[in-house]
Amino acid sequence: MTDYQREYICALAMGRGGAATLWKISPAQPQVAPDSTGRAVVDRTIPWRPIDANTPRNCKLQLINRSAGVAQYGALKGEEGFFTHWAPLPVFE
Repeated sequence: MTDYQREYICALAMGRGGAATLWKISPAQPQVAPDSTGRAVVDRTIPWRPIDANTPRNCKLQLINRSAGVAQYGALKGEEGFFTHWAPLPVFE
């Protein structure tokens, strides 16, 4: 394996003591990389947005509770008590 390959390949541990999956980080998109825990791949150019009065309701969103670290797909129906931030879903190019 070359130094170039070592630089762009990282092992992500999946689950407790589970098998590692090799994931290639694209040199063309260095902002897409594992997070600090190594358990998620993130795009650092797309931040979570705080839930406020302008957050879309009754449609599918990515939702997260920042302090609990819990993220899921779902829809906000009205005032939100658990989720703190949201993000739009990705699209195909």
